[in-house]
Amino acid sequence: MIQLCDTIYVTSENREQRLQHFYPSSITKDILQAYPFEKLSMITKLYFDYDEYSDNSEYIQHTRSEIKELLLQHSGHYKNGFVFTESIHPKKISFHIIFKKIYIIRDQFHPEDEQELFEKLVGKNRFKHIDPQVYGKKLWFRTPYGTTIDKPYCHIPVVPQGEILHLSDYMLTMPNDTQSKFYSTQLGRQMKAQLLHLWTFKTPIFQHKKLNDLY
Repeated sequence: MIQLCDTIYVTSENREQRLQHFYPSSITKDILQAYPFEKLSMITKLYFDYDEYSDNSEYIQHTRSEIKELLLQHSGHYKNGFVFTESIHPKKISFHIIFKKIYIIRDQFHPEDEQELFEKLVGKNRFKHIDPQVYGKKLWFRTPYGTTIDKPYCHIPVVPQGEILHLSDYMLTMPNDTQSKFYSTQLGRQMKAQLLHLWTFKTPIFQHKKLNDLY
């Protein structure tokens, strides 16, 4: 079940009372507009929040179009690997990129764990614009179409030509019926640190992934 809330600007007790549960197949644009915050569990899909600010409108338009085109090209080459949204903010280039088959332990995740993967999509010089504040103890993530008083520009799903929009793909909650699970290299980093005292490195019980394994 996907847990959504209409606001996070209330006490934690009040938020729990306002929390609504939805089946993935029931998610619609109207629901996401009414409940713009998704509550995150300990394990989520891998996601990146790209934020780059600029006062140069030409630069924003050019860079936004360039990143969007790169992501569309990759989504075409690797069908069903990831989905993404964009925000048409006049002072900011913003994308949410969500991988459908890679999972992370959210409160222990470092963006650097998947730096190579991100750079393969949009280039090495852009990794510095990944927001690291959306991991760790943060329990909420803004949904597509969701707006707030301080964030009036919503994120819109970008769907490749010929594809069908499935809004559940844009939720970070790990589906209960997921059969093929690839865990982030985050787990390799953590387990390697724990096993440094051993003479040989044991293969983690979790599957690691390569980019081509996802599709």
